[in-house]
Amino acid sequence: MGKKKSFFREFLARLRKQRIIETLAAFVGGGWLLLEFVHWLLVDHYHFPEKSIDITFVTILGALLCTLLLRWFGGRERPRKFKPELFLVPLVLLITLGLDINLLLHLKGPESETFPAAKWKNSIAVLPFVDMSPQKDQEYFCDGMTEDLINRLSNIRELKVPARTSAFMFKGKTPDMHDVGEKLKVATVLEGSIQKSENRLRITAQLINIADGYHLWSEKYDRELKDVFAIQDEISAAIVNALKMKLTPEENRRMSERPISNATAYECYLRASYEMSRLTEDGLNRALQYLHKGIEIIGENALLYACLAETYRLYVDVGLKQEDYISKAEEHVKKALALDPDIPKAHVVLGSINRDFRGNPQEAIRHYKRALAVDPNESGALTSLIFCYFLAGRTSASRLLAERTKRVDPLNDQFRSSEVEVLIFEGQFRLASEKYRKLYQSDPESLKFQMWYSLILMYNNQREEAFSIIDRIVKANPNQLTGKSLLLLEYGLLREEKKAFELMTPDFYRWCKRDAYYSYWAAAVFALLDKRKEALDWLENAVQRGFINYPFLNEYDPFLANLRTEERFKKLMERVKYEWEHFEV
Repeated sequence: MGKKKSFFREFLARLRKQRIIETLAAFVGGGWLLLEFVHWLLVDHYHFPEKSIDITFVTILGALLCTLLLRWFGGRERPRKFKPELFLVPLVLLITLGLDINLLLHLKGPESETFPAAKWKNSIAVLPFVDMSPQKDQEYFCDGMTEDLINRLSNIRELKVPARTSAFMFKGKTPDMHDVGEKLKVATVLEGSIQKSENRLRITAQLINIADGYHLWSEKYDRELKDVFAIQDEISAAIVNALKMKLTPEENRRMSERPISNATAYECYLRASYEMSRLTEDGLNRALQYLHKGIEIIGENALLYACLAETYRLYVDVGLKQEDYISKAEEHVKKALALDPDIPKAHVVLGSINRDFRGNPQEAIRHYKRALAVDPNESGALTSLIFCYFLAGRTSASRLLAERTKRVDPLNDQFRSSEVEVLIFEGQFRLASEKYRKLYQSDPESLKFQMWYSLILMYNNQREEAFSIIDRIVKANPNQLTGKSLLLLEYGLLREEKKAFELMTPDFYRWCKRDAYYSYWAAAVFALLDKRKEALDWLENAVQRGFINYPFLNEYDPFLANLRTEERFKKLMERVKYEWEHFEV
């Protein structure tokens, strides 16, 4: 017993003599500060790869072990024949270096898995074709023809083609070609017109060089409707020839693909797409009729089934029954994927269902990435993936993705907005207000701009202006879910408990319960009303459905301030922090 005590005393004495405890404490404190510096400044602010944190941790640990070995074995009074530190320290250094090199070789920026990088040698904007029909009733056909050419040409890796949203900003206008080139950052423009009468088509198209205004190519087609696919092929081939491009076999294959091979069924698809874009109940009803008619003509078709699924999904956005339409959307999206496992539109719909209704954000992200692997410019997948990264606290990935997509869709409000939205989820509310004001003033009738700007104003405690915008949203459409959610937040800020509970109808409650972000809003409202149990119930639901932005929830959000002293909140944040740190971009 005396020997054990003597050994223990000698061990403690050696720790004190060699200052091991002080060294350990210094490394823990200094290492923690260094990790925080790398995490919050280099990774989150300057967008260094996430693995920079791992490299820093391994390096600190290696340095600590080497220092402890030198202190433990060094300073001996008696000479030694064998010095273990001369073997152990180099060994630790080699292991540390090996681990760091392995991590460096696997460095990956947050955007690298989002979609493949493009190397553009040429660029072209496809402007909306003009309806020259006597009745002016072929807008749907002109829009569809334009979108089809954009999609076809986007398959060419070395050709930059601004996406539909940006190209259609010039619809109904007679733009100056230099202005188009400057705004869309392109060197050439394709423009044309369509005259359709019964089964006859007259299409004109010309490819213009922005630099000098000369035509690189022009053609007029006078054909029957059944020849519409051949015309699309000829225009695409003429552009490739005029730009002197060589296509790979895969690009040739994708350029020649026809998801719908029957001209009449194709026209049904174009009419349905046009009606869906209206986002009204009547428009969606007409879209269903056209899509079912197309299936009657051509039989089972992946694109038509995917559009049916998207239509049923859109019914929910106009405030109609959720579960019935979502079940129908799932039924049709499964049919689409059974026929074509890679069809992007179906994966976007399935991603939306998983994120907004099934509480499975990781599965949603998988589907968005699958869509982008096939079509890197799929705007629905891009905007949804950016928002998923917001909720997961990967704001650097969101920012890089928004910046990248802006190159091919520079006038898309979704991406312009996302660049500022990221500031909200980083807690930079004042800067977000300064930047978003310009966006809002550019289009004050945009529901998206109204929603985010009013929210930013509330975060900055600028209530009067925020409430004015919310009032406009609610008056324009009393049943709109976004307006209701903002109104609920307004009642929370005003401490109007009775009105908040009255607004939370069973249908609205079910909608919020299924969605991560709206669940967070409900948590914020109840926290403001000091209903802490209800607030934490809603917050747990938001976390369960993918809202794991740890810095925002634990520190930045002013609406959750009075929950942060609660033990239940602290335990929830431990879980959130773990999921946030282990989230794979």
